[in-house]
Amino acid sequence: MKRLLIASVLLVLFGTIGVANAAPANAFLLTIWNAALLPEMQTFDSPWLKALPSNPIVQPIDQQSGVSRSPFLLTDETVSGAINFDLETTNNPPVEVRPIPLASTIYAFLATAGFDDITHQPLFMSTCIRFTRCGNRLIAEGNFRRVTLFRFTFRLPTELSLSITHDDGVSLFHHDVTAPVNLLPADAADVTGPRTDAAFNLSPGDYDLWYLEAGAGPEPLPAVLQTDTFVAISVDTANQRELDRLEVLLEQLNTVPKR
Repeated sequence: MKRLLIASVLLVLFGTIGVANAAPANAFLLTIWNAALLPEMQTFDSPWLKALPSNPIVQPIDQQSGVSRSPFLLTDETVSGAINFDLETTNNPPVEVRPIPLASTIYAFLATAGFDDITHQPLFMSTCIRFTRCGNRLIAEGNFRRVTLFRFTFRLPTELSLSITHDDGVSLFHHDVTAPVNLLPADAADVTGPRTDAAFNLSPGDYDLWYLEAGAGPEPLPAVLQTDTFVAISVDTANQRELDRLEVLLEQLNTVPKR
């Protein structure tokens, strides 16, 4: 009877398990465009307010190389670090490397990825730092007067799921693919409040994550872009694994001699 009771308790404890190991996606390429918008560009349906490769801020594109020749281009570089930013947090950086106080700059946004406890170096390594043309540029100005479009390129070594928490717009495409298809819902590219979008079962490969910070209200904050990659195991799969393990355990219990 005790053995049956033990088995019943184990089934209750393990019957609803789902397994997920989450970690941010790590970017290896970063492109940034930044522009002040004229009044006629500052409407919700404006293509300048879409987190898409078709945004006019990216144009013109060199037809041979595919590289943006836009006058709004600030940087197109190799980087290193997690896509994990929130301009409303500071991650308690040391005073000597703290972002410019009260300034919603691109550097301040990237710096929210945090700093190394020992070297005080940014955890997101980029040339877009303080006192540079890129780093000192305001990420947005209220009422859509200024916008910044980011393209983060990251790699998935295995099949993984991806969740994206963001304000304003995002889109997701396979990297270096002719006529790529947006892997996120179309409305995710629109200006919005903080939300989470998910694209599941992404195959191994390189991906472009487009993020637009537009500053919808009088104050441009928040500016949020956070990613999680994870291996999701369905509840049914987890249950089956635990049931298999319990069957082995019960067999072992049944072979124990009674006292």
